[in-house]
This record gives sequence, structure tokens and C-alpha cells, in this order.
Amino acid sequence: MNRSRLQPLALALVFALGGPPAVAGTATEELHAGLQSLDRNDYAGAEIHLKNALQQRPDLAPAQVALGHTYLRQGRFELAESTLQGALRLGAERADIDPLRMYLKLRQGEFQAVLDGFDPYRHTGAARAHAAPAR
Repeated sequence: MNRSRLQPLALALVFALGGPPAVAGTATEELHAGLQSLDRNDYAGAEIHLKNALQQRPDLAPAQVALGHTYLRQGRFELAESTLQGALRLGAERADIDPLRMYLKLRQGEFQAVLDGFDPYRHTGAARAHAAPAR
């Protein structure tokens, strides 16, 4: 069969199987789009983009952090907690995770847990200055 006769057959097969595949961006593009959606308070859009990014690159810690933030903003606290824990396992910075987790605990009414987990030196240069030897 020549090429001109195969093209219509191939197109018919593609559309019979559910249409052409959706064109997805790279994981980085999906992450960027997810962050933009999150900034616009479009949580459904953010969730879609961030899940797409993680599907392509499951080790993309910033996407995991942003997805946890999205779940937190949606009031989906259990998902937020497990997603943020996953981000920590992927190597996300505690400085990015801890404020979200504290906010999560506040939203859940766990005030003592916030106070117990708060370390004023962790997120500032004060810890380094305090630990630095006097000259």
C-alpha cells in the first residue's frame, strides 16, 4: 500500500479509538501552569496540571509541594498532609513545607501541635547567627 492510502486509514483508526491524544506539556511546563492556576485560585486547574507534572516526573518535589498546597486550599486536609509528607520524602525543603503544615494544623484545630512544632530558629538566619562562634 502506498502512503496516500494509509493516511486516511490511520486517521480513521485514531479517531475510532477516541480521537487524537491530548498534547501535554513537559513536566516543567505543567508545573508552571499549575502554579499559575494556584495563583488565580483555580484549584481544579492547578490540580490537573500538577498531577500531569507528577505523572511525567514523579520525583518533582516542587510539584508535590504545590499539589499539597492546592489540597490545603481546597480543604482536603488528609490529602494535603499525605502529599506534603511525600514532598518531604522527595527532598523538598522543610522551609517550604513547614509553614503549610502549620497552617494545616491550625485549620484542623490542632493548636497545641502548632505550638509544639514551632521552632523560631528553623526558618530564619537567627539559628545560624546564634550558632556562629563569637569573634
